Amino acid sequence: MTLRPLLFDASGLIAFARLGMLEMVHRTLGPILVTHEVLDEATMPDRPGAQAVLDATASTIIGVVEHRGSTAIPGLGTGESSTIAASLELGHLAVIDDMDARRVARRLGVDLTGTIAILVRLVRMGAVTDIVGLLDRLEAIGFRLSPDLRRWAIEAAGIDSLLDP
Repeated sequence: MTLRPLLFDASGLIAFARLGMLEMVHRTLGPILVTHEVLDEATMPDRPGAQAVLDATASTIIGVVEHRGSTAIPGLGTGESSTIAASLELGHLAVIDDMDARRVARRLGVDLTGTIAILVRLVRMGAVTDIVGLLDRLEAIGFRLSPDLRRWAIEAAGIDSLLDP
């Protein structure tokens, strides 16, 4: 079975790099792709996770895609804009977490997922078991996670017995 490539924006890429999960995502869910703009953003000097992203790129866990479309979308950063443009051009599933960027992507018809949905999918596939621990680790590294999204992730992962009544 050929898996659909995941075209990451910087936030999800950095999150999985910092969790040490890039290789697992690649092995379990398929190709991890980024635009040059996202790679530049994710590997800025002193950026947490930058070395893991560079290592994964060098070992072909992460592929860098070329795209022809304009990447300037008003109100969005260059990484988000390039991810949306490349997804539209190439038909890949975009991994975007920023709410404004997700709204724009939906409006443009981009197929979309997010970091938390990928974690849930990994749990459902049996690749990881501790969704609560992963959510805690994400929050500890500064990933913004609303209570509603946290609750959804736990329920969607099939472990709703861990929720408070």
